[in-house]
Amino acid sequence: MVSISERVKFLQRTLGNCMLGKDGVNLSTRCLNPKCPSLTNKSKLKLVIKLDDEKYHCWVCELKGVGVARLFRKYLPRHYDESTKYFNKKKIKLIDDVPFEQAVVLPKGFKLLATSINAKDPDIKAVVNYLYSRGLTIHDLWKYKFGTCTSGTHRRRVIFPSFSDEGTLNYWSSRAIDADRIPKYKNVKAKKNEIIFNDLNIDWKKPIVLVEGPFDLVKCTINATCLLGSALNQNFALFQKIVRNSTPVVLALDSDATEKSHKIANTLYEFGINVSIMPLGKFHDVGEMSHSDFNNQLSQARAWSPTFFLDSKIDKIFSGSMF
Repeated sequence: MVSISERVKFLQRTLGNCMLGKDGVNLSTRCLNPKCPSLTNKSKLKLVIKLDDEKYHCWVCELKGVGVARLFRKYLPRHYDESTKYFNKKKIKLIDDVPFEQAVVLPKGFKLLATSINAKDPDIKAVVNYLYSRGLTIHDLWKYKFGTCTSGTHRRRVIFPSFSDEGTLNYWSSRAIDADRIPKYKNVKAKKNEIIFNDLNIDWKKPIVLVEGPFDLVKCTINATCLLGSALNQNFALFQKIVRNSTPVVLALDSDATEKSHKIANTLYEFGINVSIMPLGKFHDVGEMSHSDFNNQLSQARAWSPTFFLDSKIDKIFSGSMF
């Protein structure tokens, strides 16, 4: 049986510059497609090969498939025979073998708040007033398509839907408006790494602000989306689309996610993305800010570089401290 290390050595020998991810499985290298735009810069490692199941995907030209030997047969035939010694997948999962994933649907009884602001139902009124109390306007109700339900587990909750770039519902999150309600948040079951929250509203040619949750997102005054958490790496659809479009990023994660912010920034930086980190000032998260607060903090965003994290550590050291 061929080991992963043997596969890595073969790819390094035949393809040149390769970078193995920290997971020990995902290897990034140059794309083999001669029509790929990334080939103008040989340092751009846009083709990712999974060394365990032989899936491959270029983030720029969308070359993808299963079976590395196939790549060599088509693009580097002189190394094809040797490649079969290291990559020779005997069984390829057919499309019929892939489990059907049920489409995301809104909670039963969903009511759009923008068309219900004059409703007599006290629970709908309470949800609308809650959003107004957080600084949102009728324009925001239309823009984000907030909703609620008048019965069931989503009663007295704000439902925040998300749509793909094709306008298809791909996620929703709901938040209780009552402080003693448990759980505070309820989310549709979905693979978060496959979701780009409200991709429909994103302009990938402009800088994008990344925040943690949907209710942080509504306070952003420019192009933005949320991570649905505090993680982002090469396996996320959001990460891949950022790299594919070379979209500049401003990170504005919660105050308790400083090290995670630097980790994300470092990974994006390694893929040639311009990254900045926005300070939160006196706020714990962007959701606590007004729009003017957000603009003020955004103006203080600082470009990230490999020395950024070290500088931030040094800044915390008390003057005169030796350690």
